[in-house]
Amino acid sequence: MKLGWRSMHKNYLSDEDFLYIYSRVPRLCVDVFLRTNDGVLFALRDEEPYKNEWNLPGGTVYREEKVEEATVRIMKRETGLDVIPGKNITILQFPQESRAGTKMHTISIAMECHLADGADISALDSSKVAFFKEIPKTVVREHADLVEELMRKK
Repeated sequence: MKLGWRSMHKNYLSDEDFLYIYSRVPRLCVDVFLRTNDGVLFALRDEEPYKNEWNLPGGTVYREEKVEEATVRIMKRETGLDVIPGKNITILQFPQESRAGTKMHTISIAMECHLADGADISALDSSKVAFFKEIPKTVVREHADLVEELMRKK
């Protein structure tokens, strides 16, 4: 069973190892909050969990990788954008996730970031990533709650 792009990179676990390990221990991730004058950047998930829902770009932190490094790597991979990591906003927990029928628990550090000088948002594939001034209707609930709180603080 293939779960997606995970098995195509040297730092990724095989699908079997991923399910085995993360069905037993929490997985550490980064979710990235980027706000510009165009709104907050969301990515459309194309795999479980949360398939076809908008979410903050995010992913697994690798062994020996700093959270700030993961923030830059994940934003480049998911959006094509170069960013500068900012502050840690909060910790999000997803204790009831399920992938390929396997229950998992993800703990995610929500990181703020800023566009790097010269980053070009005009080239974004709007079917996969888009800026929203209002929270999309189909969105990961934990991300919607966080973005609502951050938008109130402007």
